[in-house]
Amino acid sequence: MNFFRRIPAFWLILLPLIIPGMLVSIWRCLFRNVAERQNIYVETVVDFEEIRQLAREEGWSLRELFAALRANGASSVAVSEDTLSSLQSEGKITVMSSEEIRKLSIDDSLEYELPAGARTPGALWTHSEDTELLDRIEQHLSWKLPAGRLMRIHRNLLIINKSSQGFRERVGLGFSSDYFRLAHEAGLGLVVRVFNYPGLTAAAAAHIVNAIPSPASVSALLFAEEEMLGVRGELKPIIEQFRGRSYRIGWVEFNTQDGIESYLKGLAATRPFVRVHSITRKEIDLVYNVRRSVARWVRAVKDRSMKMLYIRCFFQDDKRFVEDLVKFNLDYINQTARALAAEGYNIAGNEAQRLHEPRHMVGRMSPFEVLAIGLSLLLGLVILLRVSFFDKLSERWCFVAFVAAVLAFIILPSQQFVAITGLAGAVAYSCLGVIWAMRGLRGCEDSSFFKILPGFVVKMVVPSVFGGLLIAGIYSEIEYLLKFEQFRGIKLAFMLPLLFTGIWALRAYGHGIFSLLHRPVNPVGVFLLSALAAGTLLYLLRSGNVTFLKPSEFEDMFRTFLENTLGARPRNKEFLVGYPAALLFIFFYLRRNFTLLPMLAVLMQMGQVSAVNSLCHFHTPIDLSLLRIFNGLWLGILFGLVGVVVAGILRLLLLVGTDKPKNLLLAGYFGFGNLGDELLWQTFTSRFLADFENYSVTLLHSGRHAVAGMPRFATVSRRDPLSLLEAV
Repeated sequence: MNFFRRIPAFWLILLPLIIPGMLVSIWRCLFRNVAERQNIYVETVVDFEEIRQLAREEGWSLRELFAALRANGASSVAVSEDTLSSLQSEGKITVMSSEEIRKLSIDDSLEYELPAGARTPGALWTHSEDTELLDRIEQHLSWKLPAGRLMRIHRNLLIINKSSQGFRERVGLGFSSDYFRLAHEAGLGLVVRVFNYPGLTAAAAAHIVNAIPSPASVSALLFAEEEMLGVRGELKPIIEQFRGRSYRIGWVEFNTQDGIESYLKGLAATRPFVRVHSITRKEIDLVYNVRRSVARWVRAVKDRSMKMLYIRCFFQDDKRFVEDLVKFNLDYINQTARALAAEGYNIAGNEAQRLHEPRHMVGRMSPFEVLAIGLSLLLGLVILLRVSFFDKLSERWCFVAFVAAVLAFIILPSQQFVAITGLAGAVAYSCLGVIWAMRGLRGCEDSSFFKILPGFVVKMVVPSVFGGLLIAGIYSEIEYLLKFEQFRGIKLAFMLPLLFTGIWALRAYGHGIFSLLHRPVNPVGVFLLSALAAGTLLYLLRSGNVTFLKPSEFEDMFRTFLENTLGARPRNKEFLVGYPAALLFIFFYLRRNFTLLPMLAVLMQMGQVSAVNSLCHFHTPIDLSLLRIFNGLWLGILFGLVGVVVAGILRLLLLVGTDKPKNLLLAGYFGFGNLGDELLWQTFTSRFLADFENYSVTLLHSGRHAVAGMPRFATVSRRDPLSLLEAV
């Protein structure tokens, strides 16, 4: 009972309210981890149009090409709708304009007088010996073009009164079933790509959808180019047509196609989507090589749980001739498959493996689970207020938070309740650790740097990880794990902690930085303010669910190196900014140099916001997120120690050029419990300070026993070499 009497009532009331949410969150995270560990199958999809072009140029047959793709790690092949251009390149049709036809005539005339529509210079004469193919072309174009644009003047000749290059290359004409048969014979899955057409009606779209192979024979359905089927047409009725057909629809990452949001909303009941990662044609041609591409594929699967990789081919390099591009790209696919296997992933080899999605087993949360975790997140705000600005905050506020959580849970829809409590927890717990660590330095002025460091780091990190796990727990439902829904308020979660901690740090240590405002403008001050502004802007642009700045080639290589070396790449804001700033904060605090402390506090806060945010990437495996935080911690401490050494050396160099204070360094065997030695330095110091009023005394001390403070007297620990060098 005496133990509980020593604990403030605030904490005795808080703990029973926060522990249920903590336990539920841990259970949900463990369950999620079990499902994520079973998520091991990846579908590698090769662009058929590109690989067919290479095969034609290099003299490979399609049958041996498909067998080689399968043997080298391709899971499926993506076949696009035929176009006039693709059919002509295969030699299946001949397409000529009216002008080209007349040039073939000796006297620029034709034997038969043609209908008026066929005489226009832009009309296309489409000839094929395969009448079934020409029937298919006519049928598909009749669904898209106005009446009168098509004239079948012969069983082998179709005249199309439209001839732009885009029309030839980007208007879908259905699929050639021969390629499907070859793919299935080779054991490859089939992904079909369908072209949209402006002004498409629901009736025309129904014909197009019915012409697609059955869902049982298709792994996934992708929409070519930048828009979904039905955009700029009767979109809603077209989406309805997919409700009764069990196609998996590809959702390409970082390439938001027009209409995807409407599809996600219209098919929300079943969500027949698969997330696809792709490297664009432009990136392949101008930016990426094989090694960098393979690293990006592995990162997409490992970090973001991508289920389908859409692989485009490399063509001839301007700087280096490749003898056989088919073999070159087969080796590229093989390297990708081997790199994925090295990370524990398997290439999907059959339909069951392609459709394998174990994260569905996570299931829905019960109302009690949502309320319990939501309450724990809201209580983070109460704890933060008590730790920061209101030391005497009453325990009644715990009950206020409880009532607020229950009312919000009853009144608000579940998704809004989760979003609000998640945002509150992200702000509260990321700030809590930083402010708790800074407050813990009070009264530690005489302690050594390395004695303070462990406790400071633990106080800073533990609340962030705790809050991040609470958020991961409340968001552990399938729509978040598959990224159909995301953490809401991400920009606020990045900015509000910086503002809160910045205000607290200015209130605690701001007298030094405010004095800078009264000094004349100088280059150093301008540089510091510019660096802080640029860093904050970069922090915002490189943060959130969508980033406006992409990594450079050097940064990409650095990321790959860290991933290969550490298993999980730590985030730059943690190991290059947050933790080094924490160590520098301790360094300058112990030297009573408060000018830079508010700025360092904001940088520390950036690191903890990043740590919480790592656990808000719900599509990333949770064990990978925790490993990333751990790697950021120890690597950041190493970088911070280097930064402290550099700061100490710079400070020593600056001290060399300044006027020396009148100070006496008293060295001896002091602080080890020898009474004679203690009496010696105490007697000497008191007499010396009395006789020499302009001097101060610094005592070299073991640091084991506290030394009573006196004016013009300080101690330096034997275990703090930087402070000892400064004293010397």
